[in-house]
Amino acid sequence: MGTQTDPRKVILSALEDEERVLSHELERLREGLRDSLRETSGEMTVENHPGDVGTETYEREKDLGRARYLEAQVAEVVAARHRLAAGEFGVCQACGRRIDPGRLAVRPQSALCLECEERNEGGARGWAPEETHR
Repeated sequence: MGTQTDPRKVILSALEDEERVLSHELERLREGLRDSLRETSGEMTVENHPGDVGTETYEREKDLGRARYLEAQVAEVVAARHRLAAGEFGVCQACGRRIDPGRLAVRPQSALCLECEERNEGGARGWAPEETHR
């Protein structure tokens, strides 16, 4: 008789891997933001054209938005780990039905079934930057 892998361990491992990847990306982004802030915190000089400052501000705002997105993703993964520990993993938090296993295979941190997710987002698919899709 072969050894069977505990599905909860597989799910937990996938969630931990996802949290590690997201946290690493978030920390890298935060380091870049700190470096950017240090570089641009000086007073405006002749070499520092207002247009350049505007571009740097835009890029920083974009990175801050990305950081907020990553923080939310990490929070979703942590919440999924708590649901797994509580025996509530794979159950839609809105309607109580089972979440499709295919959805969980792609996005194990899903807290809602696809129907409730679409209803929650007004029928539109959620936006996610290209680099986070795997």
